[in-house]
Amino acid sequence: MNQARPRISVIIPARNEAALIGSTVRSVLRARDRFREMRCHGEVVEVIVVDNASEDGTADALAWHAAESGVWVATCGPRGAARARNLGARLANGRVLVFLDADTQLPSGALLRIADLVETRGYEAGITRLGPLDGGLRARCWWAFWNAVRRLPLPRAKAMPACMFCTRETFDEFGPFDERVAIGEEWPILAELYRVRPHRFIYDQIITALSSGRRMELQPFGYTRTFARYVWAVLSFRGRVNYPDHIRHGLPDSPSVDRITWGGDPC
Repeated sequence: MNQARPRISVIIPARNEAALIGSTVRSVLRARDRFREMRCHGEVVEVIVVDNASEDGTADALAWHAAESGVWVATCGPRGAARARNLGARLANGRVLVFLDADTQLPSGALLRIADLVETRGYEAGITRLGPLDGGLRARCWWAFWNAVRRLPLPRAKAMPACMFCTRETFDEFGPFDERVAIGEEWPILAELYRVRPHRFIYDQIITALSSGRRMELQPFGYTRTFARYVWAVLSFRGRVNYPDHIRHGLPDSPSVDRITWGGDPC
């Protein structure tokens, strides 16, 4: 680890993500390198991947990245993405915490944009647009729908931790992630900040992170079933706890995140 205090810590929970963790980490490293080039070569971006009791080749893939690229790999024995995110947050040294799912990729300018939103514009937390990493028309319609839902002026609509960020102070005030649940674990942070200080929360539509649609594409009636589970989670606490998510391998021929362009100036 660098001796300098990191400005940004990127935290990636990973359970049985051998198929996609390499491309996700590479996207973060590209964003890290862009940040260094544009801001200051001495500024530090810390990358922490939390292996959440993986049973496939995730650990081997992470070992290579740790050796070659300075990625910090931690191990979280108890299963659960919320537990892995909380462990990463405890280990992180940055003032800005970026949480990224292992099947979601950052565009190269994302960390520049996030730093500007926090340091220059005063936002304390936010989420980004999401686009399809894989799949066809159904996947594009799926993410377009959820991107529209997150524009609703409702606290629980300002959610989805696939790509989110917050300051350390905000995490300490409203967090941690709710370890009792498998979906909606980010609500204590994002929904509560939006409820208390909505002007300090941003749904940023310039950054578009690419997220896999494998859980919908690789099971029968996957989009319908996944939507029904989301609705159940909103209506019932039991739906947040009993959320099956066993599909972990990726779809073939996923596009590169570099194909996603900015919708405006990144800073």
